Amino acid sequence: MIAECRNLGLPEQDFLDACKLKQIMDEMLVQLRACVGSQDVPEMDRQIKVCEDFGIVSHEIHSAKVQKLKIQELLQQLQASVSRQDLAALRTVLKDCKESNLRQEYMEEALDLKAHMEALLAQVNAAKDSRDLGRIRRALAACEECRVSPAFLADATRVQAELENLFGKLQEGVSARNLNLLNPAIGACRDYGVPDMLLQEALSLRDSIHEILSKIQVAADSRDISLLSGALLEFQRAGLPPLPEVDAAQTLKTKIEEMLARLSVAVQLLDIRVLKAAIAECEAAGLPEHDLNEAFLAKSGIERMLATLNFSIDCQDTAGISAAIKECPIDLLRATVEECRAANVLQVTIDEALQSRALGMTDADRRMIMGFGKDDEKRASYNKAVALLHESIQSGRSVPPEFEELMNELIVNHVM
Repeated sequence: MIAECRNLGLPEQDFLDACKLKQIMDEMLVQLRACVGSQDVPEMDRQIKVCEDFGIVSHEIHSAKVQKLKIQELLQQLQASVSRQDLAALRTVLKDCKESNLRQEYMEEALDLKAHMEALLAQVNAAKDSRDLGRIRRALAACEECRVSPAFLADATRVQAELENLFGKLQEGVSARNLNLLNPAIGACRDYGVPDMLLQEALSLRDSIHEILSKIQVAADSRDISLLSGALLEFQRAGLPPLPEVDAAQTLKTKIEEMLARLSVAVQLLDIRVLKAAIAECEAAGLPEHDLNEAFLAKSGIERMLATLNFSIDCQDTAGISAAIKECPIDLLRATVEECRAANVLQVTIDEALQSRALGMTDADRRMIMGFGKDDEKRASYNKAVALLHESIQSGRSVPPEFEELMNELIVNHVM
């Protein structure tokens, strides 16, 4: 326009004034372009007003207004997303801001918040994948404190609920110390991906229960009353609930105790018939040899005594019979006398041998020895006790209460 005016020969002064005016307007537009380029909204407002007040008509002013409005809209969206701590909105508006080349400083707060929330979500996902309930709870609590949208936490919340259910059942099994609850609960946790390191209490308890049950089974198989009693006591002290296999072991223990009690009494009575029956019962039940050693020794002693005595009886060797009575161990003396009576050895032979044996003994021992074979009431009590014990062994039932009374009577009367 200025060039045209100059070509048309307009006055020089008017031309100079127009040039000055153009220079001023160009400078204003340069400043406007500069603040638009720097995205300085307050300065853009000021420069637009300066240009408009000066009466400049230019598409650049319109473009600056459009750019200013776009920047203001993005900044408002950023501020709203930050205020709401809305991660989805933050991601969207930051994407728009980057595409619009918005200045980095305008996005710093939103970028920091987005990074923080995404770090929290990463912790939630890591915790979820770890199947660590405590870790998941802490991660979710941190997200809730930061007002992360529940939509981002749905999977972790679902996993948390499932783990709480699984660990609830696991704790029920631990508290009850019940394998029927514990084993399925451990299996369910493992199937859901819970690592063994988070199941240590339950696994340790399960292993200890299995160990106790294994001890009970080994002891039951061995029929060793000492091992069985110890294993059952350990089970009881562990506070474990009843189990069929333990009940069976307890029944076996009671049965073994009854057999050993009968065997012990048979050893005291020293009747070869009942002693053999008691030993046979224990052997048939598979009791270990060390529990029968005392009975074997007693049986061997009686058999040696009977062999010597019966040989003399068969030979009608009175001197041999007397020698057998005199020399047999004191605990076998009653059995020796009873064997002589059963073989119809003369009472005078028995009495003479007993008198000879009693020489030099105390009055009490002498009375006891001389009483062997003479007190019919004591003999009857002894024979009844032997009969009751033998019947108990044969039937497998417990001895009747009468048996205990007879045994006490025999002990008090020094028969045993």
